[in-house]
Amino acid sequence: MAEEILFVLHDDRSQTEPLNLMLLSALAKQGGRPFRTGLIVLERDDIVEVVKQRKPAIVAFSAVMGLHTLLLDAHKRLRREVGRSVKTVIGGPFATFRPQLINEEDFDAVGIGECDDAWPELLDAWLNGKPDDGIPNILTKENASRVLKKSLMAGWQVDHSHLRDRVSAMDDLPFMDRELIYPNTAFKHRYKRAMMAGRGCPFRCTYCFEHEWNAMYKGKGKVLARHSVTRLCAELRQLKEQYDTRFIMFKDDVFPVFNPDIEWLEEFAEVYPREVGLPYHCSLRAELVNEPDSRKLTLLKKSGIGSMTMSIESGNDFSRKYIIIRQMEDEDMRSSFAKARELRINTFSNTILGLPNPVLPDLHAPSEVYQAQLDVVLKAVNSNELGKKIRAALTARIEQAKTSAGTDREARLAVDKVLREVGLLEKRIDYEKESIRYTVGLRTSFAEYPVFFPYEGTALGDFAAQIGAFDGDYESLPASYQSSSPLDCFDEKEKLQQQNLALL
Repeated sequence: MAEEILFVLHDDRSQTEPLNLMLLSALAKQGGRPFRTGLIVLERDDIVEVVKQRKPAIVAFSAVMGLHTLLLDAHKRLRREVGRSVKTVIGGPFATFRPQLINEEDFDAVGIGECDDAWPELLDAWLNGKPDDGIPNILTKENASRVLKKSLMAGWQVDHSHLRDRVSAMDDLPFMDRELIYPNTAFKHRYKRAMMAGRGCPFRCTYCFEHEWNAMYKGKGKVLARHSVTRLCAELRQLKEQYDTRFIMFKDDVFPVFNPDIEWLEEFAEVYPREVGLPYHCSLRAELVNEPDSRKLTLLKKSGIGSMTMSIESGNDFSRKYIIIRQMEDEDMRSSFAKARELRINTFSNTILGLPNPVLPDLHAPSEVYQAQLDVVLKAVNSNELGKKIRAALTARIEQAKTSAGTDREARLAVDKVLREVGLLEKRIDYEKESIRYTVGLRTSFAEYPVFFPYEGTALGDFAAQIGAFDGDYESLPASYQSSSPLDCFDEKEKLQQQNLALL
């Protein structure tokens, strides 16, 4: 009789099916492994009662930051009431950036990074009663002391030698096991289905984990991986045949529109309309599709695109370039949104409110207060190589302004001029107003304004803690971006203003 694996799902009401669990379920069954899989939805099912009744061999969790608390609480209760009669494992971004979980929580194993190969190896080891402490990307109680390292700068990390190369041959992955999710949840009747054309993001946005993820995998394969167009459309065609599907949501961080993707995109524009023929949504970067001839946008239009997201994140130049390190020029965004309108492609934009933007130092403050305020500005970008270069250039401009001035008053005015030129504003609420005016000016089809939340392991989360804007209590953060800002650099009135603007 086949052993059962139960996957634990926290339904965050995002209406996007969990691609991670569907792929892990397919991998568990690949190669004739004697596993059947099932689902526990925490908002619907009592995890202890389900496990007692079905007696699975394994209960598997996959957690993202911000939604992890409920999963960890469910695991604690499971261990407390069921004991060690079932093996438990956790993976996903939260586990990857909190590898010390293996010592803090009573999991049998913790998956780090991409586990497409590690997960089946772990299952084979458990199925056959073999040691599991030598599997790359898998942490256990037995190997933690050997492969888990702590540094003063980066916290807990897995030894680089314990990570295998990134997945490059994505066509070797099985079709996702959508039977795990659709018959057992309301996703069956949500006619928008999710898929990924590829993996990876080379950008360094400080609010995101991608830069840290890429640094973890340095020297272990290419950042970008793609399904072939043929393989991608074959899975989508099967999806369309098996389930009532009316719209495809590509969940790639950035859809394949980089310059090396141009042949892929040309083939996609020919094959997708013929083989799949459904409208779809994808995420792009404005500077990647801003071309004199609109070639990439024209190919996307030809392929049948219904809408796309091009995130702005901030309408303020200083915030965009120095705080979130999103190196997009104003011309890129204005041109790309305008060309999308010309092609009648609907555009969505995300703009983050409540960023920990520094404000202009007070020209009349005592010297020590003024210098402290200036130091906060200069701390804004110091988290990675690109950030250090940007910070060094700004510091040089400030020092030159000071040197060219005579009196302290003249020096402050010269520095103030430099900071105003790069976009620094007097009040934090002014950043929110500028961002909203900027988005409206781009005439995006739909604009969304989430409030910034610092997450553990991100450069911007670290920065917020460094300047005293955040107390570092990541466990207290709510899961919803529609909650008020957790940052202490805003007063209650400013937080309410942010929420009002976001909802407006």
